[in-house]
Amino acid sequence: MSKTLPAAFIIGFMNDKDVRIIESDEKIITFETDEKIPDISSFNLKVFDFQTFQYMSFSFSEIRIIELQEKPFSVIYKIELLRPSQKYITCMKKLFLIDDNVKGAGDIETLKTIVEPNPIYPKENDKNFCTDWEEQEKKWFQVSVTTEDNQRFRKLSQKFELCFTLDNNELYHQFLECPADKMFAERLQEKGLQNHGIISEFKRVYIGSEFCCNLFPSIDLLENCLEKAWQQNLGITVVFSFIREDNVNSMEKVIEFLYQWQEQKEITIELVINDWGMLHYINTHFPKFTLAYGRMINKKLKDTKIPWKWGIDKVKDKLEENSLNLSHFTNFLQELEIKRIEFDFRNNRPDKFSGGLSFHFPYFQTNSSLYCPLNAECTTYNRTKQGVVASCPQFCNEFVYLYPEHLYMVGKGNSIFGFNREVITGAELLEDLWNQGYDRLVLNL
Repeated sequence: MSKTLPAAFIIGFMNDKDVRIIESDEKIITFETDEKIPDISSFNLKVFDFQTFQYMSFSFSEIRIIELQEKPFSVIYKIELLRPSQKYITCMKKLFLIDDNVKGAGDIETLKTIVEPNPIYPKENDKNFCTDWEEQEKKWFQVSVTTEDNQRFRKLSQKFELCFTLDNNELYHQFLECPADKMFAERLQEKGLQNHGIISEFKRVYIGSEFCCNLFPSIDLLENCLEKAWQQNLGITVVFSFIREDNVNSMEKVIEFLYQWQEQKEITIELVINDWGMLHYINTHFPKFTLAYGRMINKKLKDTKIPWKWGIDKVKDKLEENSLNLSHFTNFLQELEIKRIEFDFRNNRPDKFSGGLSFHFPYFQTNSSLYCPLNAECTTYNRTKQGVVASCPQFCNEFVYLYPEHLYMVGKGNSIFGFNREVITGAELLEDLWNQGYDRLVLNL
């Protein structure tokens, strides 16, 4: 019986031209090509082997065309492989078996045997949810740190500039309602971090969200936060997300306001940029800001489910890399006056980059959307009915999407975040960051 397999499982070539495999079994292959092939003299398949994590190549010279269907923009062939090798038949049967078991049609023990030594995702743990967000966070932050480790944390944390993130209306107003030290202490106590050695003196605030433009404060609220931070002798970093086309004018007004405010105070504000157009605009019109390269454009695969991805060990080194591993790209950033790079994942110091490096913890972003599934859920009771949110009531201050406990992830607004427990359980990561040249820690709660 022919089956439709994922595109990466099996790849076809007809006379050295790649074709799209629609259905396949041990002998019958249905594929699509962009035009009619005048002479079918050979057919090649590359079939993925999950034990070696490489493609196995098979060539077929004896082929019979069963059916040919011409469509307006493509041609569909159904062919029979007349003398497939036993090795090919065995490989395909194994592939079908894996496909069946992954889709839940088989038993887990069979799957373990087929894909060994690859890890099996523990589906049985997916039924374990916390009752609410408060319980979930309490479990995540409940870590046991020895006195010796805490002293090590404390010694290391003194080397970094510690910053606090204000990224929604609730936090903006809390920051304004009482002295900054008191507000920071209350938030730390809520999470059980008040005595953790990684916490030293906060010296800077980040104002704004990197992932949602609707979480940026109004100009009046922004001005109040800036004044408060300046009065409390805190460094100031203003954070921008991607800029939607309908927000360009308001963004320009904010930039002009910030420029005038810093001129009046005779200080320099740092801006985190997550939009290439905005970076060009600032460099062209307002060159006196200090610029940081944001996490939305500092892209890398981040996923709490990576340990269960098959073959991950074979490509782990590649996954650790991104554009910052290219010296010509870091030179390009420095030509654009980028003085700092923001990270929420461990990365070696970018080649030939002389600026500062920031590490955000304990939450890290895995993906974000221009649309907002949470807003869709709250307004239409259907998260799939998403659209651009022009006027946002910030449901993300009240609701989150919970995931199974063992995944250490949460859905907030238009984004999904993972929880990096490693950074608060052992000082090794902190020491490694310092050795790599990181000089700033940014706490996001």
